Amino acid sequence: MMRKAAACLLAGVAFAFTNGMVLAATSNIFSTGAGRSDTPSLSASLHLQRFGEQHDPLRVLLQETAGKRAALVVLDMTSLFGHTILAVRRVVRGNAGIAPDDVLVIASHTFSAPHIFPPSAYLEGPDKAEDVTRGERFASALNAAVQRANADAVKSLRPATVGFGSAFAKIDVSRNVETARARWLGASDAGPSDKSVQTLRFDHMAHNSVAGLANYAVQSSITDQVAVDGHDTAITADPAGAAMDHVEQQLGEGAVCLFLIGAAGDQVPSFTARQHLLDGQGADRVRGSGAYPLIALQGERMGEAVLAAEPPHSSSLADVDLDVQNRSVDLANQERPRDLAQLEPTRAYQYQFSGHSPASYAILAIGDVAIVGVQVKRSASTGVWIKDHSPITHTLVVTMVNGTAKYLPHSESDRRFAYEAMNSSYVPGSVEVMANSVVASLQQMHGARPGGRCHGR
Repeated sequence: MMRKAAACLLAGVAFAFTNGMVLAATSNIFSTGAGRSDTPSLSASLHLQRFGEQHDPLRVLLQETAGKRAALVVLDMTSLFGHTILAVRRVVRGNAGIAPDDVLVIASHTFSAPHIFPPSAYLEGPDKAEDVTRGERFASALNAAVQRANADAVKSLRPATVGFGSAFAKIDVSRNVETARARWLGASDAGPSDKSVQTLRFDHMAHNSVAGLANYAVQSSITDQVAVDGHDTAITADPAGAAMDHVEQQLGEGAVCLFLIGAAGDQVPSFTARQHLLDGQGADRVRGSGAYPLIALQGERMGEAVLAAEPPHSSSLADVDLDVQNRSVDLANQERPRDLAQLEPTRAYQYQFSGHSPASYAILAIGDVAIVGVQVKRSASTGVWIKDHSPITHTLVVTMVNGTAKYLPHSESDRRFAYEAMNSSYVPGSVEVMANSVVASLQQMHGARPGGRCHGR
């Protein structure tokens, strides 16, 4: 069993490099601080939304930069609603004086945690009052953890260097498989994946690790819908927790790590406890198996892959500009099925147009690194395309940022009527519109100062 201090998956990999490529150092310009906090026992909230056991506590981690301050807050949650994001931003602003628009709140996308619903979202019935109370206790515990982590980040703020690195990790696979009926859910090594782990490491000038970020395209979903003792599921950070737990144990006390989930809308761990099995006619059956050994194994392998990574080269010390840009692009919506259980493998599907709406995204630029954060769940191929077309030296593509939106699938998924295409909030062609908008914003930021460096406001 994992040790009880859960972690956000790949964020800790940023500490992996003993000789990371130094992008910049600032004895008096760029500073960074980090804090983390295990939430108190959520026993008062258990049996909320079918969760009946706590395998490990959820952890909140925060990384903050000074000068023009910005913050990243990663919560071990499946998704985040607006009222939770507002609450977290209020906490960060109170402690650190950071403007709400400069705080990126990110879900690690573990599938094994209760949602924090607004009270109005609970169904009417005899259990509603108790469910609302449990949900409020859960939210209160999470906000208190953010408060503690943010306070520690402010206290630890000091001049730092920034290093970038990358590694290869064979943990994710495509969840789209070909069946006798059509393309459907499963696990396939033949499908497109992005197996690059991109990392940032922030070190104090005394060469003590301060904080790390890592970006990888995999859903933290090994325990998705797996029962414990035949009835409820467990609260766990899933492979996100296991990987960071392993990395932090290797790096020693004080390491603080953030997992930034990549373009993983069509990606799953190689081995999950709940597996889709297809018979000769393409019928879907589901099999469950022990989750925790799979979590420990894949988490350790991920951690080891990151720890062994070597950066390509070094660069000279320079200033670090910091900038946060919040943008949006208008996308055409589609009407999603009211009952997802009706979705099944098919070779014919009619997408239904239902108007337009803005899709928001944020770009955090730290020197020669751009972190592109979107709400929508993108496919791995789209993430690779944005990185390949970005003019900024190192580009990370992150999903589940400042809220959650349904899938924005790759055009191939639209053509083949994949699950994420039928369950998308957007009509075919929308992915190209948003990807081009993101790259145009990156180009604008890149050209904002001589030499092509990202320019701080």
